[in-house]
Amino acid sequence: MTRAAGRRPLPSTPPPAPGGAAVTIDNVQLYPDPNQFYYGPCASEPTLLTVQAAIEPLDQIASAQILYTYVNALGASPTYSADMFQLGIGEYAGDIDTAVNAANTMGTENGQMEFYIRAADVNGGTTDSPLMSVGLDYCAGGVLAPPPGGNGGQGVVSFVNNSSHPIVSLVVDGAEMFPAEPQGILPDDAYDLNVSDGSHSFTALNGWWEFGSRRAMYTFSGSFTPQDGNVTFSDPTLQELLTNWGNYRYFQSSYMGNDGNFHFVGFCFYPDGTFREFDNGVEVDSGAYAEINRDSGAFTIEVRLTGQAVSVDGLYYETFALLDVPRSNVVDEYAPDDTAVCP
Repeated sequence: MTRAAGRRPLPSTPPPAPGGAAVTIDNVQLYPDPNQFYYGPCASEPTLLTVQAAIEPLDQIASAQILYTYVNALGASPTYSADMFQLGIGEYAGDIDTAVNAANTMGTENGQMEFYIRAADVNGGTTDSPLMSVGLDYCAGGVLAPPPGGNGGQGVVSFVNNSSHPIVSLVVDGAEMFPAEPQGILPDDAYDLNVSDGSHSFTALNGWWEFGSRRAMYTFSGSFTPQDGNVTFSDPTLQELLTNWGNYRYFQSSYMGNDGNFHFVGFCFYPDGTFREFDNGVEVDSGAYAEINRDSGAFTIEVRLTGQAVSVDGLYYETFALLDVPRSNVVDEYAPDDTAVCP
């Protein structure tokens, strides 16, 4: 087939605005295998291409996207786009799920997917990476094995990530869908899976990848059927996080008192949005807590405690950090103690 020239927008890199460093796109990596992907009703074949790249300088980047086109003997698709998500300092990643939308153009013919990264800078300019491609074949496919009592039917279930952080692990019926970094479901994205009829179990971890290992913020679990259509992950509430989905949770720290002795100070958080503060076991304050801001990039939540004595702001990220105004005027870190009993 002779391909028509100009079916892909040519990369254009305008000169950087005065005073701004030029944006660069380097170290582009493809996961899990950069050579061959599949589309259609696939079972174990790879249909999710993850593209990761180093895009710098960080302070000049407004956004980044993957622009991609499906090509085979039937022609070329329109140009699609997938947003990229910042993984760390200068690292961006995005997913292309070929399982479903490639069929709109490809039919059942083999071909390839052509793509490149476009970074938009804060001055309104864009920088494109070189054009890349991967093989894309049709798979006759299959579905996850039917559970006991299943009737052998099938359906597509979409796992929708409406939370602030990536889903870095999704285990369905004991099988891990995202075995390697940086696979997962980015915020405001979804992952479609063909499953057999009947009930299926899932467990998902919400967090981020770090040097090949997962750092989990929290866990989702449950069951679904193809008739459900979607399984949606949403941010837990601050109350759920601070109580660990229980009736309460205790966070403890210590400080050196004016009496020359260490004092153990702690907070009991309750699911109704209230707290009680204790110093060496004696209640010294109580009040309400509320969420001020949730920062998905830094994986932190700003919290405000309004008590009888003083209102202060804190930060929740696995542990709880709080400015200790009455005692030392320094930031104390409170670690959860799940052996403690709150009244």
